[in-house]
Amino acid sequence: MNEGIFTYTKAHLAVLFEEQLAILQAASTQIVTISALLKQKEAVIAKASEMIFAESYIPFIPVIPREWRTPLDQVVFLHEENKGFCRIESQDIWNNQEMPQKPYYIFNVEDGAALRRENPNAHEHHLDESGRRFLTAEEIINLALQGEVLRRHWLVAPASGCQALADDGSIVKGWPFLVRGSHSVIMQCVHPSNLQKMASRFSYDWGVPTCFKESYNSNITPAAD
Repeated sequence: MNEGIFTYTKAHLAVLFEEQLAILQAASTQIVTISALLKQKEAVIAKASEMIFAESYIPFIPVIPREWRTPLDQVVFLHEENKGFCRIESQDIWNNQEMPQKPYYIFNVEDGAALRRENPNAHEHHLDESGRRFLTAEEIINLALQGEVLRRHWLVAPASGCQALADDGSIVKGWPFLVRGSHSVIMQCVHPSNLQKMASRFSYDWGVPTCFKESYNSNITPAAD
C-alpha cells in the first residue's frame, strides 16, 4: 500500500455503514428512509471495498434527497441543540444535473479541505477530467451531519444553484452555502463573488467538497418504494 493511499475491508465498511445509519436515526430520520438505505448495504459495501482512497477521504455517505426530506428539515439536526436554519425556500434550490429522487450514496468523498478558500469555477474542468464532481445542497448537508467538518470550514455546494431574498430585499442568486456560527447552523444563498467577502467578515474558511462523479448511480439500484 502506498503512503497516504488506503483500502478498506468489507468488515470495516460494514461498521461505517451502520454508524452512519445510527446518526441518521438520531436525527429523527423516518424508518422508511432508513429501510431504503439498508436495501443498498450490500451493493454499497461491495463497491467501496474495490476502491482506493486518499488519506482522510470518506468511503461513502448516505444522502436524503429533498423529495424525501426538505433541506429545512435536514439542516435542523446539524446543530446539537437543533438550531439549524435554512434561509432558502426548498423550491428555490435546484441541482445542475439530474440526481436520484430516492435515498442514495455518494462515494470517495473529500470534505472540502483540498479546495479550501478556492473558487469552484477555477477547478470544474479539472474535476470533470478526473472523474469527480462538486456536491449538491442535500449532499453537503448529509456530509456535515456525518462528521465535524463544519467546525473546520464552511461548505459550498456548486452542484446546486439557488436564489433567496437578501437583507435589502433584492434577489441573490448563487450557490447553497452551509455555515456554522457560535449558536446555530445556517444554509443560505451566496453569490460566488461574495465568498471571499463573507469569509473575511467572519474570519472563517470555506471548503468545496467533491466526490466521484458517477458514484450516486454506479451499480447502485435506487431503493424501491
